[in-house]
Amino acid sequence: DLHGQCIERICTLKPKCDRYGMPLMIEPLVAALSTNHRLAAKRSLPLSVLSEGSFILPPREIVPVYHDIVLKACREAGFVPDSPHEADHLHMLLAMVGGGSGVALVPAFARRLKPPRVVFVPLNPRSASLDLMVAWRKDDASRVLVEFLKVVREQLTDGRAPSARQREADR
Repeated sequence: DLHGQCIERICTLKPKCDRYGMPLMIEPLVAALSTNHRLAAKRSLPLSVLSEGSFILPPREIVPVYHDIVLKACREAGFVPDSPHEADHLHMLLAMVGGGSGVALVPAFARRLKPPRVVFVPLNPRSASLDLMVAWRKDDASRVLVEFLKVVREQLTDGRAPSARQREADR
């Protein structure tokens, strides 16, 4: 929920009416598996092959959009995940995967974290993605926000941020 007192936030939500938002990127979800998982050596895999194992999910109360996207992807693949574990931070979720507590669907950028004992396997077909954006209060004109947005825009020059036309074409 973006009703908090934040100056800026990277989120998976569409901003509320009192916020401005700027798309950062659309990230496909990939399977995070422990290195000793039976499917860890696969180049890609259908989501349905993960139906028999335990999933580690983000708690719905904390990250409802991410949680719901994962559940929807699993349902569309023909199953409801068994999720005895939750983790509210990506680093904790990946540590639990590396420890063998289950598998997870995570944004592809999680690869950059290089967690120990975790491999990332693309889903085939690509089944879900997260729209990441930065959001800020409309009434905020602080220097910190202006500089932050300037850095974000500079970082997006590599073409990772989708245009509105790309976003609509992907839907």
